[in-house]
Amino acid sequence: MHSNAVVAFLLVAFCATSFGQTLEFFQVRNPVADIAPSNEYVITNGTHSILVDCGFYGTPYPSSDITYIDSAVTQTGPLTAVYITHPHPDHFTGCVKVNQNYPSVPIYVASQAIKSAIIATVAQLAPSGLLTNDTIFFPWNSTLQVLPQKNLNSFLVGANLTIRDDFLPNEADLQTIIVAPVEKALIAGDLMYFNSHMYLGLTVDASKIGNWITILEGLPSQYPDFTVYPGHGSNYSTNISATAEQNINYLNFFLASLCSPGVSVSNVSSVLIAHFPTYTTIAVTSYIATNPAWAAYVAATCPTGSTGTTGVHHATTGDSDSSGALSTVASVGIAAMLAMFFSTLLLL
Repeated sequence: MHSNAVVAFLLVAFCATSFGQTLEFFQVRNPVADIAPSNEYVITNGTHSILVDCGFYGTPYPSSDITYIDSAVTQTGPLTAVYITHPHPDHFTGCVKVNQNYPSVPIYVASQAIKSAIIATVAQLAPSGLLTNDTIFFPWNSTLQVLPQKNLNSFLVGANLTIRDDFLPNEADLQTIIVAPVEKALIAGDLMYFNSHMYLGLTVDASKIGNWITILEGLPSQYPDFTVYPGHGSNYSTNISATAEQNINYLNFFLASLCSPGVSVSNVSSVLIAHFPTYTTIAVTSYIATNPAWAAYVAATCPTGSTGTTGVHHATTGDSDSSGALSTVASVGIAAMLAMFFSTLLLL
């Protein structure tokens, strides 16, 4: 029964591919991990492949996404490299299982800062009981390699895969994307979600939402007509403008809702669920209530007796819009955020 589920899922993933191009992109996503599923991607030139992100591996999901990754690699060609887009545990801890199955395949990050953040995150989560021992004692320092250049071209013949890591802090403080200009494909990491609720828990605040919105506003003009492969959300999007607008509207609506009558930090998740009834990953909205930044935002931004019509503040400019708008190693709140994040997973 399990193998049938794998086959059915991969058929969906292969249908979501850009055939006839130099490279092909396959989404690998564990359909069982409904609480906070992240997306991995296999990029192939027809003979070899690269894995982008590894999913989560820990006590909530001890099998990780490795079964689905193995099945994809079997059909796309041997792995030549693994690349981690950003230092969130739901994107990198699964690399432990990937390394066990593919010990000779190198695992890369874009910068020393991301490598340091991953190592720090594992150390901070170690006492929580949420990680397996093989994750805690995995040789992250010696295994993770920093790319010598901002591209993945040397790992696939004929590839043109550029890495961008020049973003201000947003959903993640250290975020990268992969740009494939020939195929017009964008592996967006957690910069872009698709038909999914968005993470707004600890470490995200109004300033970072402002950064996030500004980045999203610029992506369609920077990458016109590109297909978006999101960090969260099933399938992919062939309309980058609509996807960016979808994400911006969600963030705008969230901030506007915080200033609406009868809405509080504790119940705004219900408002989001009701307003976006078809979005997946509903449980991610529960993290909002654990984030003290939103109570501070309400106190500083929402006037007493607000009617919710004051508009949404774009934190980078202070402008308003009536349409309804892991940190680095030095971050003090990262351990608390991660422990709260995965404790919530266990309770749901």
